[in-house]
Amino acid sequence: GEFDWNEFTQAKIIGSFYWGYIWSQIPGGRVAETLGASEVVGISMLIAAILNLVLPAAADHDYTTLIAVRILLGLAEGATFPALQVLMANWAPPQERSWLLTLVFMGSKFGIIIAYPTAAALIKIWGWKATFYVPSIVTLFWCVLWKSIVSNTPNEFRWITQYEKNYIAASIGDTVR
Repeated sequence: GEFDWNEFTQAKIIGSFYWGYIWSQIPGGRVAETLGASEVVGISMLIAAILNLVLPAAADHDYTTLIAVRILLGLAEGATFPALQVLMANWAPPQERSWLLTLVFMGSKFGIIIAYPTAAALIKIWGWKATFYVPSIVTLFWCVLWKSIVSNTPNEFRWITQYEKNYIAASIGDTVR
């Protein structure tokens, strides 16, 4: 390939994402509880998109730079799943929560199913760097949509009816926080 990295170096590069990911799980959930889950998810994904854009340049520079970027990428993305849990706790009535969480987290698995053939097509058409640029650009658009649509609680959401707010509030009661 393009890079002369032995198996040990490749393993360090692949694993480095998780070195960051593991450290932002608990803080990500706590920050989501205090500052707002939609902000944590949105900012995490924005940072991840930006880091993904610079990842090919980091790889071209040297593998230690690539490892550093992947650690930062893991730190950014590690906060998303705990923040989504907080978001669902604020929105989903307890009797519907497990079903809704299943749908939300199933989306990440569905994304993997879509990503592999899409990555293969991108590599064939534009080369390996496109597998970072294209998803990053899509994620940047997603961040704009997320910021304009998602809110932390039903009370903050502008397109919800009073009936829906009352239903969610009555269902959740004191179960949140």
